[in-house]
Amino acid sequence: MSQLDLALDADVSSRHLSFVETGRAQPSREMVLRLAEALEVPLRERNALLLAAGYAPLYRETGLGAPEMVDARHAVEFILAKQEPYPAIVVDRHWNLLLANPATHRFFALFLPSPPAGPVNVMRLIFDPAGVRPFVENWEEVARHLVERVHREAAGPPDKTTRALLEDLLAYRACRADGACPSSTGCPRRCSASSIARTT
Repeated sequence: MSQLDLALDADVSSRHLSFVETGRAQPSREMVLRLAEALEVPLRERNALLLAAGYAPLYRETGLGAPEMVDARHAVEFILAKQEPYPAIVVDRHWNLLLANPATHRFFALFLPSPPAGPVNVMRLIFDPAGVRPFVENWEEVARHLVERVHREAAGPPDKTTRALLEDLLAYRACRADGACPSSTGCPRRCSASSIARTT
């Protein structure tokens, strides 16, 4: 992304942005948040940017199952229910499935021989040749978009889980739709149909 494009997206002058980039100007708290929004930086990494700029973190992390999140969870469940008859899901930062409406289960039942057992990672389920991948007509376009997104998410502060997910997706992408993989890359062990229920 060019400096000019970023300046336009963040609604700041390219001159001031240049000063911030080279250290000639100290960004305000608002400027940090504006640039983070334009760059689609995840909230957790926005906290890291704020700290680096000398400001207190703005975003806190609380699990959806925490007692203080009861009202928020009810609101999310209400939104999921209102999406019927269309599938809708809630995932965590590593793309693990947290909540899904009944339409989602019906949707997966169209493509999978049996419902995935245990924790479901939506990205791995999409990329796995034994998962949803064979049914995606514009596979290369979808794969490119999703890999770029996970790559951005893995580019922040060290996060072994996200980096491992990115490596798995890249390995999956090298596999053919029938699960065969180039010997030089090797698919993750999750490529076999029998492993979906175990790991995705």
